Amino acid sequence: MLNDTGKLTEWEKCSMLFCGIDEAGRGALAGPVYAAAVILPDSFDVSLLDDSKKLSPKRREIARAAILDGALYWQIASIPPEQIDKINILQATLAAMKEAFETLFARYRYDNANTAAGIERNLTVIVDGNQLPDIGGNVTLIAEPKADGRYPCVMAASILAKTERDYCMIEYHKRYPLYRYDLHKGYGTQLHRSLIELYGASPIQRHSFKFKSVPPHLTADYR
Repeated sequence: MLNDTGKLTEWEKCSMLFCGIDEAGRGALAGPVYAAAVILPDSFDVSLLDDSKKLSPKRREIARAAILDGALYWQIASIPPEQIDKINILQATLAAMKEAFETLFARYRYDNANTAAGIERNLTVIVDGNQLPDIGGNVTLIAEPKADGRYPCVMAASILAKTERDYCMIEYHKRYPLYRYDLHKGYGTQLHRSLIELYGASPIQRHSFKFKSVPPHLTADYR
């Protein structure tokens, strides 16, 4: 399904239905990892989309609303930090991707039950990254680094995963306000690492993740 450059040709892009999959929170020190799967219609306004990391919070919210309203199918899944510690972050990320896609695909197959023989062959799944989740069926699977900057369906998945995880971390901030999850969303910023040094691990910290300590004179700034 790929040309000799390893990329999809324009003809292939036009003759397939695409499902994008991406994650959010893989590199964080605390909280769950999220993944989303999205199938967009040809009529979707792709000018709203980009890699979620390149969009401002306001533009992400605008894009999120458009995706939820206009996508043919979408699904979000997450794996909690305690499970991440048990199976490692790579396997947790792939598990979240698998769950998101399989839930989406079950709905897709149900809606297209009368044409089930061909729907799998016509569906191409593009995953941002270099590893694929264990997805069954006769779908075409592509793992492509930086796909969230190339394919609208993956951009959409990136946006849904990012915004959903941000909402989750804001809720965790309400439960554990000392750790300021509303500001850093669990990533390894100086603020977050300093607060861990001061207060110890929070109930949602990933204990399998190691991080560089903050010098005492910087940690003291947050007392």
